[in-house]
Amino acid sequence: MMNRGLQSNNTSGYPGVDFNQAKNRWRGRVKKDGRVIWQGFFDSAEEAGKKVAEKRIQFFGEFANEQAHSREV
Repeated sequence: MMNRGLQSNNTSGYPGVDFNQAKNRWRGRVKKDGRVIWQGFFDSAEEAGKKVAEKRIQFFGEFANEQAHSREV
């Protein structure tokens, strides 16, 4: 399940990135061992996507889904 592609209702174009209306900013998250690890708030979806991609590679190494780390999927 971790290596599946983007869902059809994803609005950011990046896995683990969504828009928080209360703060009017993008936020990133990575799920590891059943826990959500928040990566913080960002001004753009691209920044959040980059941070999430870095953490996924750090946590999952060769098993990280590198294809899902950008909008070009």
